[in-house]
Amino acid sequence: MGGWPPLPPSLTTRSASPAPVDWTFLDRDDGPPGEPADWVRKQVKLFGDDPEIAAEILRMHSRTRNIPTPATPKRCDPNEPPFVPPEDFEGDEEA
Repeated sequence: MGGWPPLPPSLTTRSASPAPVDWTFLDRDDGPPGEPADWVRKQVKLFGDDPEIAAEILRMHSRTRNIPTPATPKRCDPNEPPFVPPEDFEGDEEA
């Protein structure tokens, strides 16, 4: 065998397209942790009846913190007309 065939041109050249996610929110992260993240607090509350588990959750996630979520662009074309379902797409109810 002579090796793998070359990739088609459509896979080797990519056009510059905007990123689907705005990752700049990571630049706004100041680094040091503060209070536990919201989801960590919820887990501690869920296992609050067992202090060993709650302490372990806090220990394991002591470096976890809330980072503001990024703003995601709309995934639709604003010039596209709104979707209007056809009449026969009313559902399964029988008249």
